[in-house]
Amino acid sequence: MNFRIESEFEAKVLYEYSVAIEESSYLVIYGKHINGYFCSIPNWGKGCELGSPENVGYNQEKLIEKCDFSEKTALELAKSIEYISYMSK
Repeated sequence: MNFRIESEFEAKVLYEYSVAIEESSYLVIYGKHINGYFCSIPNWGKGCELGSPENVGYNQEKLIEKCDFSEKTALELAKSIEYISYMSK
């Protein structure tokens, strides 16, 4: 083997859902790990670290910067994370 596991951490998926934005569908996996929150959108091959669900502005910025989504798509994704978090309480 040419690799070495440095550390192992617990991660938790909080929400997995599909959301339609305009004509496209996004499978969103949102969770929490040792450094905070994360989001994976596997059907688009994208993922990044995010803030808490209610931090829509920050999450939009990260989805633009790290995942290369448009401003509008990033905002709708961030709002969907906030919404599903609120509805799940």
